Amino acid sequence: MVYQFKDDGEKKGHLLLYEQRALNRDFFEDELKEDSAVTLFGGISQVRFEYFREADGEKSRMEEWVEE
Repeated sequence: MVYQFKDDGEKKGHLLLYEQRALNRDFFEDELKEDSAVTLFGGISQVRFEYFREADGEKSRMEEWVEE
């Protein structure tokens, strides 16, 4: 899945979802197909994603929320 924020200007935009692979060395397998986009939210000014990374004793890494 690929998420994309489209800025519509005037501090408004929408969050799109594309159900296609994004795993090759150029990141996207193919160009994003606009007709396959699903709008998740509209009229928003920004989007922020975080994910929870579990602890890893082998890498001396504690569990934490990550903004990458």
